[in-house]
Amino acid sequence: MKSGLSTSEVYDKLSKDYKNNIKSDKLDHRFIEKFLTLLKPGFRVLDAGSGTGYLANEMQELHGLKVIAIDNSEKFIKMAKRLHPNVKSLKMDIRNLKFGQSYFNAIFANYSIIHLNENEIFSTLKNFSKVLKPKGLIYLSLQSPINSKQKEGYYPVVYKKNNFLFINLFTEEEINIYLKKAGFRILSCDTRKPDIKTEFPFIKLFITARKNS
Repeated sequence: MKSGLSTSEVYDKLSKDYKNNIKSDKLDHRFIEKFLTLLKPGFRVLDAGSGTGYLANEMQELHGLKVIAIDNSEKFIKMAKRLHPNVKSLKMDIRNLKFGQSYFNAIFANYSIIHLNENEIFSTLKNFSKVLKPKGLIYLSLQSPINSKQKEGYYPVVYKKNNFLFINLFTEEEINIYLKKAGFRILSCDTRKPDIKTEFPFIKLFITARKNS
C-alpha cells in the first residue's frame, strides 16, 4: 500500500510520536559506538537524515565531533533546533547536498538511504563521496530482507500503522556493489535481528566503509 505522501511528509506527521516510540538508537548503540571509535575529536561529521537530532547531539557533546545535521522533514529540523540548539541543523535533502568538495571527515547515514528508490542510491552515495575528504568514513544502517519474499515497497509504521513509508531493502552483496562503484571499500559489516514490537520486520545491516581516495 502507498500512502500518497513523500517520506518527509510522512515523517512530519510522525514527528510528535517519533521520539517516544523509536528504540533503534539504543538497540544499535554498540554498532554506532564501533563506528565512532574510528573518528577523532574535532572531525567534521555530516549526520545525513538526522531526525530529531538526538544522535547528532550525542556525537558532538560526548565525542567532541563537529556535526552538521540535515533532514528533509521540516518538523524534525524544528524539533532538533529546539531540543539541541548547539548542533547546526539544516533542512536539506540527502540527495542534493549543499556542501563543498572534501568538506567532511565522515558521514553518518542512519536509516536514511533506505527511503531512496533504486535509481537514486548510486548518485546519492557518489555525492556522499564528493563531500568527503580523501580516506573519509561512512556509516550506513540499512534494512535487509529476512527471506527472499521480502521486497522493497511501502510498509506500515509499527507505532502508527495507518502511515506507510517506502523501504528499500539491501543485502550485504548489493550495498557492496553500490559502495565499490561509488569509490568506497567496506571495513566492517554487522547485523542484528529486529525488535518486532517497535521496528520494521527486517534484519538490520550496519556498514562502515572508507573512501578510497
